[in-house]
Amino acid sequence: MKKKLFIILFAIFLTACSGQNNITDNETNITKIENITETQTDGSTETEVIKSERVIKSRRDEINEIYLQNNYQAFIDNIELLDEECIYGETSRELLSHEPWYGYGFDLVDNEGNLCFIKTADYLRNDMVHQIGYYNIFNEEIVIIEEGEDNSISYAIQFANSDYIIFSKSFDYSNRNDYKMFLYDKKTFEITEYHEPTKDPDGRVYAKFTSPPCIFDGNIFFNDIIDIDYEHGYGGDIFINLLKYNISDKTTVLVDTQATTPMLYNDGIAYIKQSDDKESVYINFIDKNGVISTIMDVSDKNYQRVTCRGDEICFSYPLYEEHIGGNSGYEGMVCSGVGYLDSDGNEIKVMEGIKRGQYIDELVFNKNIGVFYFSEKSYPMYYNLHNDTLYILKNAQLNGYYPIICDSFILYLYIDESGGEQQSKYIIKYLDKS
Repeated sequence: MKKKLFIILFAIFLTACSGQNNITDNETNITKIENITETQTDGSTETEVIKSERVIKSRRDEINEIYLQNNYQAFIDNIELLDEECIYGETSRELLSHEPWYGYGFDLVDNEGNLCFIKTADYLRNDMVHQIGYYNIFNEEIVIIEEGEDNSISYAIQFANSDYIIFSKSFDYSNRNDYKMFLYDKKTFEITEYHEPTKDPDGRVYAKFTSPPCIFDGNIFFNDIIDIDYEHGYGGDIFINLLKYNISDKTTVLVDTQATTPMLYNDGIAYIKQSDDKESVYINFIDKNGVISTIMDVSDKNYQRVTCRGDEICFSYPLYEEHIGGNSGYEGMVCSGVGYLDSDGNEIKVMEGIKRGQYIDELVFNKNIGVFYFSEKSYPMYYNLHNDTLYILKNAQLNGYYPIICDSFILYLYIDESGGEQQSKYIIKYLDKS
């Protein structure tokens, strides 16, 4: 894979820590002596003989057994086990110790540490307040973007960077497809409605969720579903446009048709494009001047999801019954794997499930590292593509860590419910700068 100068801060810091362990296949095997007791009978005499059997287990096998729990297989030469003292910054800290965060959901963080949250109204507990805002994990400042007591309102945070937050707002609890898109300016505190999705002949939005929007060079790139071929049932064709909203002049233009999933990539925008005859699928790129080019044809790729960040294209892929040696005849996906494309377009596999139900939802990169999103509880781990190393936080417990990533760092949120549901607390368990 391509070589780059390894200068990220957390790696320099981690190298100086005495608590890390580097695991490679080339290191000495672990030898274990197991005593085996046998009873031999010779006529009327019984003799007990103790034998020793040498069991050879590689360090990689031990890593797979203890930390990957034999549920996943890592295709990585170097694995580092990190102690808490090797983590940059504080390793365990509550998000406001005086504030129970029951009913809150956290998602997306910017480079300044502003962690977006949504609080939903709960009429069963007579709590009718809904909020959307962000909490700074460094200075504990809370900014409320909008709040109210109408339990028909619901929010979804779609994108966040240091300057803006994009969110959707539904106005009818019974019909959450009825929503609009809004832009919040962190400097002016202004909220702007920039898009109302196309509606079907019955006045309903075609779909609540499309691909998340993103902001590049003063423009919002986003999707709008304009039609669905309902005559052919659930598998009918979806017609979707890629649009661009200019934040300064508040105008919207069409970028491309049958185009979805806008993503920040290589000082521009990448997106997924389907050909007009629906036979081919491409990853296209828009540069700063608006010129569109094709990065690669992925028509023959068995990708489940493609995401871009920085200068990397990463993907997840489905795995089927034969992958786990099963013979049940089930034809659907049974587990999944993740990887990325190098600068020459070669597929680099990073990790995959090896048992039924072991899904890796995705591998999300910032400019330096990739963070795994597992479908089940797992040790927090991330992959550094510059030095081809998998980092596992070995002191963590398998207790529901949720990773959130931005360009400057990753953090893992841990939910402490020991005080009961009403006193649930979110804790920053690990915080790593990159």
